[in-house]
Amino acid sequence: MMAAVESKNTEMKGVPDLSPRQRQILSLLRAGSSNKDISASLNIGIGTVKQHLVVLFRKLGVTSRTAAVSKSIDMDVMIKGPDSISVDAFSAAETTLERRPVAVVSLRVEVRSGAPSADGVDDTAIRQQIHQTFSDVGFEFGAVYFTHADGRCDLIFGVRQARRHDGLRAVRAAFSVHERLTRGHGGDVMTKGAVACGTVIASTTPTGDWSGEVLAGIVITNAQTLAQTAPANTLLIDGTARGMIDYLELGLEQGVPQHVSINDSVTWQQHPQPAPNPLFGRTHEHEILRSRLYKLRGGAQGILRIIGETGMGKTALISAFCDFASRESMPVTDRLTVAIPDSQPRDNALGKFEAVGEGGVLLSVSDVAARLRKYRPDAPHIIVIDDAHLLNTEVTVQLSEILQAYQTQKVLFVLAHRGPDPLKETPFAGSESVRLTRLKRDDAYSLATARSGPDAPFLSWAVAMAAGVPGFITQICDYLKLVRPGGSPDLTLMPPLTLFSMIAERLEGLGLDRQVLHILVRNGTPCVRKKLLAEWTGSEDAVEAVSRMTKVGVIEIDDADGISFRHPLVGWVAQHMSVSGGAKPERPEP
Repeated sequence: MMAAVESKNTEMKGVPDLSPRQRQILSLLRAGSSNKDISASLNIGIGTVKQHLVVLFRKLGVTSRTAAVSKSIDMDVMIKGPDSISVDAFSAAETTLERRPVAVVSLRVEVRSGAPSADGVDDTAIRQQIHQTFSDVGFEFGAVYFTHADGRCDLIFGVRQARRHDGLRAVRAAFSVHERLTRGHGGDVMTKGAVACGTVIASTTPTGDWSGEVLAGIVITNAQTLAQTAPANTLLIDGTARGMIDYLELGLEQGVPQHVSINDSVTWQQHPQPAPNPLFGRTHEHEILRSRLYKLRGGAQGILRIIGETGMGKTALISAFCDFASRESMPVTDRLTVAIPDSQPRDNALGKFEAVGEGGVLLSVSDVAARLRKYRPDAPHIIVIDDAHLLNTEVTVQLSEILQAYQTQKVLFVLAHRGPDPLKETPFAGSESVRLTRLKRDDAYSLATARSGPDAPFLSWAVAMAAGVPGFITQICDYLKLVRPGGSPDLTLMPPLTLFSMIAERLEGLGLDRQVLHILVRNGTPCVRKKLLAEWTGSEDAVEAVSRMTKVGVIEIDDADGISFRHPLVGWVAQHMSVSGGAKPERPEP
């Protein structure tokens, strides 16, 4: 397995000048050869091999064989492009290479030499328990993990399935390792490490699952290198990882810190964010919510559903509604969001609600019911539940029963979700829905201008790429202010990792054959359906695959039978997800 490279945006200071012999040795390292194997292959002594390795490592700026292989693959990508990693060999085997967004936590655990633990276990047994702890935490958090004999471990999140919360999961996994080790061995162990976010190249099945053959990314080496510099009992978090975690709106006043004491507990949870002011393009929707508030004051209970896809501003609209309710002296009684299990240890938050603004308190359905029973029945109450689409079937049934029990009381339930209504079978008087659609062009420009200023050169491009999705507009504008403040972007620029993760997460959740995406990237869009079908080599029926992708809104077919990505952002992400390269997707016109 390779553990190395990636990204066109890798900040490497050129390619090292290697001698022919050093290139031979590096090639043999990539093939997995030992010093003895290299000695036999090149007909030189083992001592000479070691001398060459010392010089080679110094030129590459690395300290290990794995890091040397990582750097060499990265050099190939820089010089020859991604095709240098033998894409064709994987395609022939029903496997392809994709670029995936990941979070990596690299940990180093040191054992106090010769000191027995509190229960008399010697340091050899402690080291065995350290490796078991790595394994347990990796399994519980759903990470791919690699352990080393010297007490090091790398846990990689996003390989099997990309998630927007991978950066936060990596931090929590590091704390979980430290907590378990200190609980059993106290001062006999010292833990330090680092979290880095970026992309890797991975071998995948047609539906995007990791095949286990290839996992390569410079982000792995970055995390390992950063971990080396971490002070004792400290977790370092790189800038990209901090940005990924900040995106979750955890309400940290100073943002995510670079240095975190691993002896402290992680209490980063979602907090209510200030509502955008003004709320561009949502005046009509806000008026509906305000109207329901006045009806509640008059005694009309019910359910108000806020429906919209990712990035449409459901949470922002809820924040605006909560602010208005407070000004009207009818503050929201409970603001809950469905806890996302993937942001925490496996099953720890499954079926739970997070009480927003209450320090990360997790509530079961029974806890929510108990809270409701304490409310005065003659006073109006507002219960907000965000991300209701994450509810599992069992919790949905229980919540439905609770809602029906309060049909005769002055309670307004506000449910925000995407996709099908999770409580559509729940009969409830006074039910109403607000469906969030894409912003009109003028509203989108107003939002982009407010975010970046009227003179930003990328406004038209950002608005066209976001295609009316407010969350995408803010993310793209913030990103371009950082990486292209004075120039015009194009599709060769890597998308912001936050949006890369979001799109990858949604695509993987659909379980579609990704070969459609790779063919569109390779040929450019629009791609005539006949050409796509001619290049199809997947096991699934090509016509059915195209039909499924069309139905879920990933692609669209024009009157000339040309196939394109339905949303420009999906095309942008697919361009960089596909390692096979090829023509660019169409550039959105202002």
